[in-house]
Amino acid sequence: MDLKKYLYIKMPLILILFIAALNFENAQRTRAFLYVLLFVIYLISGIIRYYSGNKNISLASFIIEIIIIYLFEYNSRYQVNYIFHLFYYISLLEIPLFLVNKHSLVMSIISIITSSIKFINLIYFKPGFGNITQGGLFLLTGVFIALLMNFLKYYREEEHRKMILNKQIREANIRLNEMTIVEERNRIARDLHDTIGHGLTGAIMGLEMVQVLIDEDLGKAKEMIVTLKDSSRQNLVRVREVVNTLNPNENISKGVESIEELISSFRANTNVKIDFTVDGNIAKTSPNINIVLYRIVQESLTNAIRHGHADKINILLIYKNQFIELIIKDNGVGVAEINKGFGLKSMEDRVFSLGGNISFMSTDGFSIVANIPMEV
Repeated sequence: MDLKKYLYIKMPLILILFIAALNFENAQRTRAFLYVLLFVIYLISGIIRYYSGNKNISLASFIIEIIIIYLFEYNSRYQVNYIFHLFYYISLLEIPLFLVNKHSLVMSIISIITSSIKFINLIYFKPGFGNITQGGLFLLTGVFIALLMNFLKYYREEEHRKMILNKQIREANIRLNEMTIVEERNRIARDLHDTIGHGLTGAIMGLEMVQVLIDEDLGKAKEMIVTLKDSSRQNLVRVREVVNTLNPNENISKGVESIEELISSFRANTNVKIDFTVDGNIAKTSPNINIVLYRIVQESLTNAIRHGHADKINILLIYKNQFIELIIKDNGVGVAEINKGFGLKSMEDRVFSLGGNISFMSTDGFSIVANIPMEV
């Protein structure tokens, strides 16, 4: 609220109304002095309210104003002074601007009831259709102003709350994206350390053994060289996987489109048969969910070839009302007992971070079933 601008508008208005009411009353000496005194108290009460900013002081000032307006009309020589009655409407306009919702509603009701007293007396002493119509009109006008101002107050507060909530959501999304980036960096760091670092360490140790055996057992040394060559090729594949992860041009958060691009590339490089099916209405999900789905498919394809020696992989992505289900099954050799290595644990961590669940089965190949809520 622009306080100064509001005061510049209100002060001349109520001064004009007061002078008009005083002339209408044709008050002399004592009554004129009483009216002026009450009006000065009315002004002081309003000014204190504007500059205090305290809810309790504002509440007390409105109580004082309603009493003063009632005294204006009580001391009138007319049954109803319509000019003085307009001061009630000014209070009804201001009450929602200064008071909290509960106090605003109570004070609005009190103001409406107080403003009706004079009309009730008028109808009592001079019953008639005209007086009843006037009383009803002023009552309905007061109710309308009170409802309108309280509704506008509620609407403005709701808009303010929405603005704050939207700001909090934007900040939360920024923090979540930052956390996702940190999580990706940590995953890459673990991948480099646990996978590539382990492979390179083994290769170095093998070369040291070859260096010893080359003079003692040439045949054995050649066998080890072949083994190290195959191992180095595998390590090169892993390096390329990590480099692809770091590639800033790779967009892995596009959902189904990103998964289709991954499968197409993997199919071209390995000649493995991959069936990808999407069931249900594709929903627009957050980048974090899309990244997790992409990583699960990526890790599953790699494991199916590297460990399961599979030549056929079925991938089913189901969009349901509340969650997304991802089912991946290959025809590889499977395992007798599932030992969760880095890849499977990484899948679990990602899915659990989104409030979902994931399970692994090794029957006629290897299967993965993941369920992720639509809203995280």
